[in-house]
Amino acid sequence: MPRKSSIRLTQQLCDSVEPPTKSARLYRCSNTTGLGLKVYPSGRKAFVFSYMAPDKREKRITIGEFGPWKVGAAKKRAEELRKLVDQGIDPAIEKRAERDAVGLREYWHWYRDNLLVKRSEAHQRDFNASWERKILSHLGPHTKLKQLSHADIQAFLDRVTIESGPIYSNRCHSHLRVVLGRAEADGLIPKNPAGKGIIRNPEEARERYLTNAEMKRLSEALRARRGKASFDAIALLLLTGARKSEVLGMRWQEVDLGNGNWDIPSAKTKQKRRLRVHLSSGSIDILKLRRSQIPKAEFVFPSGGRSGHLTEVRKTFRALLEECGIEDCRLHDLRHSFASLLVSKGASLEVIGALLGHTQAHTTKRYAHLYDEALREAAQSVTDALE
Repeated sequence: MPRKSSIRLTQQLCDSVEPPTKSARLYRCSNTTGLGLKVYPSGRKAFVFSYMAPDKREKRITIGEFGPWKVGAAKKRAEELRKLVDQGIDPAIEKRAERDAVGLREYWHWYRDNLLVKRSEAHQRDFNASWERKILSHLGPHTKLKQLSHADIQAFLDRVTIESGPIYSNRCHSHLRVVLGRAEADGLIPKNPAGKGIIRNPEEARERYLTNAEMKRLSEALRARRGKASFDAIALLLLTGARKSEVLGMRWQEVDLGNGNWDIPSAKTKQKRRLRVHLSSGSIDILKLRRSQIPKAEFVFPSGGRSGHLTEVRKTFRALLEECGIEDCRLHDLRHSFASLLVSKGASLEVIGALLGHTQAHTTKRYAHLYDEALREAAQSVTDALE
């Protein structure tokens, strides 16, 4: 919920108000009932109208962006909306009817600003990339929601498959299906054209685990560059099995070096549940060194970018792989390799799932087949001992 303040809204005040550092802030207009200015940490400002709907639920709708919308026009619109409420009409329902004629880009922006912002940074980046780079340019930003057909979506995905590969096409489909699914739930379209019946590209679960020799070479190369941000981040990926977005966005306030714990808040985890990572001595050594290098930083891996922290280390990782003679390996494969190493050391699936933050047992079962090799080696050790 945004923080609230009551104040007389003027053009000068709206123009000068600073964005909050964390959650959005709502400035309620003291002389126009229901009108407010919502200010986001990103700097975005929008006029909103709050009211009690006929069903006795408190609701809020967006009037428009500050800039294109002036204070005077926003006040006039708020007064019009107040009249509807007084007549027993729900403005949100009226607005949904108006949104029938909204173009694809406009509805996507509504979804992005109202729903996507509640998801993790990594999730938002993936969604934005699909929509801004492919979906809008191929389907047309001004295409009306009701104009989109099943055939349009299939043709779009087939084209993306040719241009960018089958996996990226499937991701675009997933991101498009979610947004249009919301449009269907809102009653804006009778049926989601990206829903059932779309032919997706087949995907095989990737099974790439670094061998012990590969992990040793990689570990030695990382140790030789200890103290350099990108290399330390990759080392923590290898030592913790955490996801890239979790490591790169790590804050010092989440880390307890004394007890060896790293508590990742629910907003940053894939499962939207708080996750405690138990840090090994190797991880603690890296973090202690970084703390001594940047004692006043908020993030473990700070940067001058908009996020305030590193967001990518792929270039560094590719150079490391080439140096170590390791082929066909992605950053996320370090997470799989972490689990593989645990299996070889006799850890149970339950323990591995807990360390990786899995909430569903079936997610961890992908590593079950690795026990076959571990058991085979154990059995062979008996033969070796007797010969």
